[in-house]
Amino acid sequence: MTVYIKKLTLAVIVCALLFIGVTDTRADILVLKNGRSIEGIIIRQEGNDISLDVGFGVVTFRQEEVEQIHKSNPREETLLRDKWAQEKIEREKARKKIEKEIEALPKQVNVDKVMGHVVVSALLNDKIKATLLLDTGASLIVLSRRIVKELGYDLTKEQGVGELVLADGRKIKTTYIILKSVKIQDTIAKDVEAAVMPFDTKNDDLKDGVLGMSFLKRFNFKINYDEGKLTMEKTK
Repeated sequence: MTVYIKKLTLAVIVCALLFIGVTDTRADILVLKNGRSIEGIIIRQEGNDISLDVGFGVVTFRQEEVEQIHKSNPREETLLRDKWAQEKIEREKARKKIEKEIEALPKQVNVDKVMGHVVVSALLNDKIKATLLLDTGASLIVLSRRIVKELGYDLTKEQGVGELVLADGRKIKTTYIILKSVKIQDTIAKDVEAAVMPFDTKNDDLKDGVLGMSFLKRFNFKINYDEGKLTMEKTK
């Protein structure tokens, strides 16, 4: 409901620009028989139609709807176009603000349970799908070499080398990469650190890798095992 109201508010602001009174930056003014005055630039008058550019679209009126037409001069038209340009910038700022607010809202992700593990589907770098085990004990995302190669990383060139601690406590050398994006349904994080498995496991339960804290720490998250839901809210 909150998202709907905010989108509706933005739409009302945009539509309100259509029906405004005469200002110092006016160009052509159509005074309608219903009492409204609409500011714009007449771009065409053909037959019974009058087409008015209102800055973000063209509105066409029938001649019988119009009471009067006040024509502008070149200076007024220039001022109006400058005004439209500024309004476009303000609308874009408002749109981005709303998008950020929507992005910050808590989102629910459907998860599966396999052998007691939570499994999620992720889209990596906007092109490769991967099935990952959710592991809050893992400091990083860990990916199979197959997935990393499909993503286009050249593991023969050093990306960054370090140690990876396995579940049994063993430490092994690994290669680090930076994922441009990790998307799980409508939730996304960018520039996420990941480690590459030094070998491809034949354990099917491991899937394509592990979803660790390098992704999860970007969110406040809660897992509902009974409903199979993962709720994530971006940290501020």
